[in-house]
Amino acid sequence: FEPAPPASPTGGMRSETMDSTGSPTTTATDNHGVIPPVPPSPVNHDTAIAKGQAQSHLGTADAFTDFYWPAKRLLQWGEVQHGRHADWADLFYDLILVGAAFQVGNLLKYNIDSAFGPLGLVGAGLTITSSWSHLLLYRARYEATSPAHRMLDGLEGLVTAAQAHNIVASPYAFEAVNGTAFVVFVLIGRLLQVLRRLELCVVREEPGSSSSSRRSAIDAMWKLLLEMLCLMTAFFAETAEQVMIVLIGTWAFNSFVLALPIVMRWYSRRTSVPLHVEYTITRMGELVMLMLGEGVLSLVISVSDTTYLDSGGGGADSDAHRRGRRLAGDGGGDGAGGGSKSSARAASACAQSGACWTAMFKSGASFTAGFFLLLACMYLYYRANPFRRHHHAIRRSAPRGASWNLLHYPLCCALIALGVSIKSLHPYASDAVPNRRYVALLAISCLASLPIVNLQMILHPGPVNYFTAPAHRTQRIGLFAVKTALTLAFAAMLAFPASTEGYVYLCYACVLGMAVAVTVVFEKKPDCERAVWDYVDEEEARAAEAARAARGGADASEEGTAGGRTPGG
Repeated sequence: FEPAPPASPTGGMRSETMDSTGSPTTTATDNHGVIPPVPPSPVNHDTAIAKGQAQSHLGTADAFTDFYWPAKRLLQWGEVQHGRHADWADLFYDLILVGAAFQVGNLLKYNIDSAFGPLGLVGAGLTITSSWSHLLLYRARYEATSPAHRMLDGLEGLVTAAQAHNIVASPYAFEAVNGTAFVVFVLIGRLLQVLRRLELCVVREEPGSSSSSRRSAIDAMWKLLLEMLCLMTAFFAETAEQVMIVLIGTWAFNSFVLALPIVMRWYSRRTSVPLHVEYTITRMGELVMLMLGEGVLSLVISVSDTTYLDSGGGGADSDAHRRGRRLAGDGGGDGAGGGSKSSARAASACAQSGACWTAMFKSGASFTAGFFLLLACMYLYYRANPFRRHHHAIRRSAPRGASWNLLHYPLCCALIALGVSIKSLHPYASDAVPNRRYVALLAISCLASLPIVNLQMILHPGPVNYFTAPAHRTQRIGLFAVKTALTLAFAAMLAFPASTEGYVYLCYACVLGMAVAVTVVFEKKPDCERAVWDYVDEEEARAAEAARAARGGADASEEGTAGGRTPGG
């Protein structure tokens, strides 16, 4: 809050009013004046400021100006970053992304035995995430809230929804129609992003404004155009697998183009627009939450093992159970088998069967383990990554910040795969898993997602500082070794016997995931965390001082050389 209004010399108070421009003014009154005394309170000044801010968004009498006003940059270099949150357009776009993640998961689930499944997970997953990321990088730098821009937001949401609609599980349909339609809508989405940058080049924010917005927009446009050229090669692909390979190659090329200027230090503040750091890291956290939410959704709609018990009184391993599973839908997938008289008789018989109660217990254990495994992944991400800009890799180092950002792409694919593996294993909680590829999918997704989060945690202070900070160094390295060993233990699931029931795999993965989460709790204790960042701040201050001294010595050397020159020299 702002300070309370000061008292007047006569013992009265100063009241807050609004002038003709909407700015707060102060008027002194005594205790017998027309304006009664107001107790000192921060609400009075805050109300005046809020009213002025609200009036500034009411628009003008110009119909065109009320429909469109140019996008403007959020920040200038060196300006203090104030809070910024996702608005309703961001949240609506997030709902579309959840549907896209679900479509990618279905593609993987029903094509787990062919190359189209894993390639589709990576290709379609990276492309959809890139569509979301392009919009984030725009909104983290510019504010575009006019009705015209909102219409563009809606159009872009429609295009992204069309992309998700054409991610189909059938490779034959994808080759015939949907693959081409998917690439076309991706190209339209990239073209809309080009139009956003073109506006920044053509329309100035205000007379005499800085040209860095225009230069940054031109830089983003040529990168988007190169990405579109790479995507167009998918039209020459003959199979669905080849289309996915083109999508993966396009993402890799786009990441290379993004990272190369940062690694080579070709960027400059004169040609770039600052990023709103806390908005960016918050939105990236929401992206991870969306992928985890898709996993929870997959678990919730999956069918429990006991749903398929029928009136024959057989256990989970009986032939009648397997027949019920097939009737419910494709090997115990997402279909529902309830509602019939047969199901009612099955429930009655289940209440009198000991094997049924055992199956119910295993199914409950499987559901709980899957949920807590996803919960452990969520805790790991939000505990490992700071959500205040001072300690974040994006603010500390451009190369580390870019690496942190790019790691979210494979992390999202791994989390989608994790949700698919949980959804596929849960129906076989009390039965042997017929397809061992789902077990391999669970192991691989955990082996990919947990190391990525651990690597992101190291990027914030920097790998060198993380391992060399003297305070609590032994404890920190020891806990890192424990995390690595626990993560590698996920691979042991591949050696389990073929008769192992589904709930065993999920419970084993849950125990390991929770153990890694507990390890991070000890690793991120306040005293350990504070000691690391104190060391990092000291090292960076020392490096900055050395750099300033080096620049000063170079300038003095140049001045001495210039002063010693003769006119003829």
